[in-house]
Amino acid sequence: VDISGDERNIAAAIDKYLHPIKDKYGIVRNNQVAILCRSNSTAFKVGENLSTPYKIFEETVLDRDNSEWGRFFRDLISARFDEAVFAVDYAEQLFSEELEPQKYRKALALCQSIFSNSFEEFCNAEDKIKELAGLVYAQKETKVALNNLHSVISDPHQLKNYVPARENELNIMTLHKSKGLEFNIVFHMDMYKWIIPNEYGDESSVQQDLNLHYVGLTRAKDACYIMNGTARFRSKKNDYIFAEPSSFLSKPGLAERRKDVRWEM
Repeated sequence: VDISGDERNIAAAIDKYLHPIKDKYGIVRNNQVAILCRSNSTAFKVGENLSTPYKIFEETVLDRDNSEWGRFFRDLISARFDEAVFAVDYAEQLFSEELEPQKYRKALALCQSIFSNSFEEFCNAEDKIKELAGLVYAQKETKVALNNLHSVISDPHQLKNYVPARENELNIMTLHKSKGLEFNIVFHMDMYKWIIPNEYGDESSVQQDLNLHYVGLTRAKDACYIMNGTARFRSKKNDYIFAEPSSFLSKPGLAERRKDVRWEM
């Protein structure tokens, strides 16, 4: 999607076209839609210019913890605050009652205890969370993951980033934060030269940026809108500069698989 202007104009365009897009794909709730950004600065810039209600999900220390315990902690905390997930549902994902009845019963008891804690009391569940992680991933404990867990659940500002958006709110988050999540509609931001990919990076860095772009594309179940403006916000200098499209968008074979459109404001 080509837009004349910068992130402020892109936000206005999302406001304008959101309802027709939702109607097209049969989407009812705004929290089935996400705006994914390369950085928190883009996320906040888009958010402050939206008229549609939204929730920004900031990255926490757990979000970049790729250890098995770190990933488990993220998933468990998110499940606890998802109203569609119950303690018994989560326990059944971990162990089979038929094949591992003893572990299942222990996991269920721990899940019920963890899920009984409110947002305000969730720090009290720390020992039960550790015990459950040990039951699921024995011998995988890391001190870093334990420290990250404590940091998140003892800090309401970090913890709120695991509470889902309300039905009327759009999700806004970084591409890193969106890993493992799915949304019906995604607005993929920051596909610009020097951003994705960072042209100064080495081959490994460029590959990581390509992987991050892949994450953005594959979070969408129905449609992914790649939002490109003619200018972009530069957080380091708090100004706006000319924006060039990412080299990833001109890779061979993409043109015939992508519908290029222009939204007029």
